[in-house]
Amino acid sequence: MRTLFERLTEGAERLPEDWIDEQFRGLDRMDGDIDALAARLAGVRTLAYCANRPDWLRDPAHWQGRMRGLEDRLSDTLHARLMQRFIDRRTSALLRGLQQRQEILAAVSGEGEVTVEGHFVGKLRGLRFEPARGGSALEDKALRAAAERVVAPELARRMGKLAAEPDEAFALLPDGTITWRGEAAGRVSGEQSLQPKARLFADLGLAPARERAVQRLEAFVAAEAGRRLKALRRLETALAAGALKGLARGVAWRLIEAGGVMDRADAAADIRALSQSERRSLQGLGVRFGAFSVFLPSLLKPQALTFNAAFTAPEERDWRPAPDRLSPLPHPRPSAKALARRGLRAVGAMAAPVEALERLDALLRAAPRRHGAMVLTPEAIAALGWSEAQARTIMRGLGFAPASRPAPGEPMAWRRRSSANTLEPIPAEAADSPFAALAALKAPPPASQRTAPTRRARRPRSRAAS
Repeated sequence: MRTLFERLTEGAERLPEDWIDEQFRGLDRMDGDIDALAARLAGVRTLAYCANRPDWLRDPAHWQGRMRGLEDRLSDTLHARLMQRFIDRRTSALLRGLQQRQEILAAVSGEGEVTVEGHFVGKLRGLRFEPARGGSALEDKALRAAAERVVAPELARRMGKLAAEPDEAFALLPDGTITWRGEAAGRVSGEQSLQPKARLFADLGLAPARERAVQRLEAFVAAEAGRRLKALRRLETALAAGALKGLARGVAWRLIEAGGVMDRADAAADIRALSQSERRSLQGLGVRFGAFSVFLPSLLKPQALTFNAAFTAPEERDWRPAPDRLSPLPHPRPSAKALARRGLRAVGAMAAPVEALERLDALLRAAPRRHGAMVLTPEAIAALGWSEAQARTIMRGLGFAPASRPAPGEPMAWRRRSSANTLEPIPAEAADSPFAALAALKAPPPASQRTAPTRRARRPRSRAAS
């Protein structure tokens, strides 16, 4: 300060440029310990004060910028050294505590914050431990080791408590997460809703405790399946117990594999061949033979759809179609089972609600006729909530074709396509008719099974007869 005073009171009463440049270069260093860096930072701030006096330097703006830049660099370096000192102390304390055989000072707060020897090492949320981020590989290793030493016993205690909890303590979210007392505890894995598997959100703790916790989560999801997919569970139980015989057994198996909804046309031959007893057995288990689908109506209720959403494949979770509207199918197209779990069917390029297709059937039955074809009026299309273009797409996808070109302003009349080798689905209202079984007898056999008529050989005429 004395030198500074002398420079300002002699001659031109300004600080010489060469003198302040020499002072600046002496402070522009980033080496040394914390005390040396702090001393340089104090010196730079003194020079910065001089640079901000308009009459002490010939070019104060130039020196203000240089001083500001050096002050920022020294501050950043000092901050990094202070953090390193803290980290080193925490790492040393953790390693020292872990190397000792006696108990280390550790605690888990009510909010889940985990501390070891007074240092924060991470947070425990339910069964998931989120370790603090270390500044180096050594510190990460120390934090992980400390967590295993402290968190593992706490996790074992929590997993033991989880294994003894009632079903009311758990919940299954639509994204597949299983919560325990409001905290995420695991996630369903796979797509088998009736034989669910679970993955635990815990990578610490002893294997037996983890296994018991996983079994408890799977038992909860299986119980939920029994409650929300009751009809599907009943059908599976009847199949396993041998209560269904013959073709009814095959139809039930295909319906279970399809997720409770299947295209009636895919099983048309088997459905036509069902006896009245077999049909009644399936209907008694909740199976409905609709005009366009064979399905379990209870699986279309919100509680079943919400439960099934948890078993959607990860790559299909971003697609969220409206549950009661037509939606364009995404690319790649979801599987038939994935659509069934949403209460949908693929019809052409659209995903259509199963119940909407059955309402369409009722409207077609009540529709006016034009030369034997069904007229789909604008009122019927509006009742379904579809546009005219969507209605045309669905009708073609269901196997209908325009009966004729309509006049301008006239609604389209539709007729179902049929072929010699394709059995047309039996209407729902005629499903229990005693003449339903005759449909299979009326259909001509495939060409490959037809045999040419045999021709009787002519007996040669005898000479006597001639």
